[in-house]
Amino acid sequence: MIDLLLFLELLMPTHKAQKNTEVVFYITITCYDWISLFEVTDFYKEIYKWFTILKSKGNQIYGYVIMPNHLHALVYVNRPALRLIS
Repeated sequence: MIDLLLFLELLMPTHKAQKNTEVVFYITITCYDWISLFEVTDFYKEIYKWFTILKSKGNQIYGYVIMPNHLHALVYVNRPALRLIS
């Protein structure tokens, strides 16, 4: 199975380092051509692992919606200049 962070970096065309501290980010991740990759590859558990990693680093997941081809999440980041993908 593809590593989640590698998978996300392949899907995301740009990365922006955020310099804000203590903010909530609205995150959307979309599969290429809206293919239902999350469903086909049973990738849901990898997304939950990513959430667990974020929470273990002191962040909070305020809400999320996972669909077969994309996800939305509200993530509170409480560290200065923390990149969500590193």
